[in-house]
Amino acid sequence: MFPVMINVSGKECVIIGGGEIAYRKVLPLVSEGAIVTVISPGLCDDMKELLSRGKIKVLHKEAVKEDYYHAFLLVAATNSKILNEEILSNAQENQLVSSVSDHELGNFHIPASIHRGRLTIGISTSGASPHLAKKIKKDLLDRFDESYIEYTDFLWKARKKINQSELGHKEKSELLLRITDEEYRHSELNRKDFMELLVRK
Repeated sequence: MFPVMINVSGKECVIIGGGEIAYRKVLPLVSEGAIVTVISPGLCDDMKELLSRGKIKVLHKEAVKEDYYHAFLLVAATNSKILNEEILSNAQENQLVSSVSDHELGNFHIPASIHRGRLTIGISTSGASPHLAKKIKKDLLDRFDESYIEYTDFLWKARKKINQSELGHKEKSELLLRITDEEYRHSELNRKDFMELLVRK
């Protein structure tokens, strides 16, 4: 599959299924500001907590195609492969659709991922081994620690200022490369000094 980042903020997303697997598909959508509706007669405890916090809407019923024909994104996450296949067969041609039981049935899937501020890394084995994806995710979480949260925010602000400046192309490129040095990730003082330097340029 072709890797791509999708802006789901404010988009209608429907998850059919109320168990732990469905919950894991709901979480990244909620965190990105999607309008999430879960359709399921029952919910796991984690899903109930999201509902109590107002993070999702829930239809406590079996899904029918009228419930999801309008969705921008649809995930069939029931514990029945046959039902998941039926749901996807009823989907609209222009919808993003995914089945947790068989990635090849849909036109996208939600990979394992890590988020550190503005840094997002997706991990996919294209269905070959979710366990390997989970192992790689753990390794990446150790490699890219929480220092990247403030660091990537600094990079975004610095890049914006550099690109808006009247500096020449070569100097802009040199500055953008310079701030990828580890000294700026590890030192708030260095980041502050650099931003002050930009003000003087």
